This record gives sequence, structure tokens and C-alpha cells, in this order.
Amino acid sequence: MLYKESAQMAANPKDMHPYSLVGLVGITNYAVFQGEVHRRYDLAARVCREGIATRRRHLPMDLGTSQIFNWHLIGSNLLAFETFLVVLMVAFRHEDLAAHEAVEIRPTDDQASEPQAPPEEREEE
Repeated sequence: MLYKESAQMAANPKDMHPYSLVGLVGITNYAVFQGEVHRRYDLAARVCREGIATRRRHLPMDLGTSQIFNWHLIGSNLLAFETFLVVLMVAFRHEDLAAHEAVEIRPTDDQASEPQAPPEEREEE
């Protein structure tokens, strides 16, 4: 697998400089490949997290434009892969509520606000 090999090569400081453009692009591509193709968001986030951790301590001040772009791309990909958005919508159709009430009568708001006598007292009345 080409993406994995490039990321592993980029992670090895003997093979290339930590901020080489090839290394940064390799990490970015491997993470996106894991997330988008395999739907392994946990692995994609781990690739980004490890890529940031191994390079942060060697951060040079003279990065090129493409290096800066890819460095920030790894960070934004990490944020995206670690973020989950859940949208929940609950809707009741009037017909469904009417069918439910035909089986089980619900107390209305007026009845629910009135205090109810205990069951023993209601039977004596």
C-alpha cells in the first residue's frame, strides 16, 4: 500500500527531514485514505496525531508555503476525524398520535395539573 509506505517513510527521521513536503503530504494522504476510503476515522485521527507529535518538537522557523499549508492540513484533518456530529430529529404525525390515543388514553394537560386522590380513596367514592 503506497500511502502507508509513504507515511512510514516520512515518520522515520533517518529517511527524510521531519518537515519535508513529501513527508507532510504522505501523512496527510494516508490519513485521508484511512478516513475516506476505509471509514477508519480512529486510525485516520491517530495518523494525524502521531504525525503532529513527532514533528512538533522539530518545528523550524523557515517553512515554505506548501509545508505550512500541509502542516495546518494535518491539524484540520485531525480535528475533522475526531469530531462526530449527531443530528437527531423526532417528529410526531397527528395521525400516529391519534392512533396511539385510541389504544392508550393520555391525560390532558388540565387533568395532569389537578391533584389525583390515591387509588384507595377513589374506589370508596
